[in-house]
Amino acid sequence: MNSRAFAVEPARGDDLAMTASSAVSVSAPAPQTVAQVARAWAWGLCAAFVTGPIAAWLIARTPGPGGTDDALGLASATPLLGAMLALLALLLVGGSGTVAAWIGGQRPAMFVSGLVAAWASWAAGSSAGAATHAPSIALVLNGAGGGLAILALGGWLLAKGRGRADPAFSSPWPTALDQIKAVALPRVLAPIAIGAVAGGIVANWVLREPSPGQGFAAAWAGSLAGAVAVRFVGGAMQQPTSLLHCFVPAAVLCLIGAVVSGVAYGDPAEAVRSFSFGGLAGPTPAAWIAGTLLGAPLGARWFAGASAERP
Repeated sequence: MNSRAFAVEPARGDDLAMTASSAVSVSAPAPQTVAQVARAWAWGLCAAFVTGPIAAWLIARTPGPGGTDDALGLASATPLLGAMLALLALLLVGGSGTVAAWIGGQRPAMFVSGLVAAWASWAAGSSAGAATHAPSIALVLNGAGGGLAILALGGWLLAKGRGRADPAFSSPWPTALDQIKAVALPRVLAPIAIGAVAGGIVANWVLREPSPGQGFAAAWAGSLAGAVAVRFVGGAMQQPTSLLHCFVPAAVLCLIGAVVSGVAYGDPAEAVRSFSFGGLAGPTPAAWIAGTLLGAPLGARWFAGASAERP
């Protein structure tokens, strides 16, 4: 067998090049037993119909600004209580995914966490209601918190599911911190920047009204498109990228959307309703979190499958 078939040439100028340890991450995971598959399905159903509704209940208890039902985190009538309830919901999202990672690996972890986050996203309502009454700084801080949550959840779940790593999620960087540091490298930053542009265009095209369902759909489609663009551009540049890098465009769009709706216009609510960058301002941070957990891994896997089929 030709040993050169397993050689990996690091990207030129990349100070965090692939090491021999990364070769383990691209190997196929061991096949699951029937019991493991049954446990993974059982926990997925539990997350969908038990843990998810609890997270939604927590978010629904947040008092909305100005009497509206649309509230999330700091964009609420009582920002401290809203932030505490949002943090508890995030712990449920991360905890559900952690259990799924122990049972089935990285793929179930992302899917289960995304399901729980989707429940919370629906309970948070639309961005228009909060933007009408909440101060701009609250919207911006919500967006920043949502972007950080996307990266924290992605890094955590990938690490906890590493024992059953998915080949489509392989990375030349051994830890999430190394992957975040690699974002500063120009050859890694370029695919991420293009992914953010592609994701923003798709999200803006999908959204037609600032409703919870459309906000989630826009965030999911934008996250999926951003992940595909990151993988595609990275492959064209012969620059390895990780799944966590596919999460970065959505995290950036979450913050940009908050800035657009909270600062860039004199009337944030009008910015949402007028659909000027509506696909960015429309989804709430909760929608971006849920959409990314469900959309970005799917985009990465889709591109990996499409690349493997090419002659």
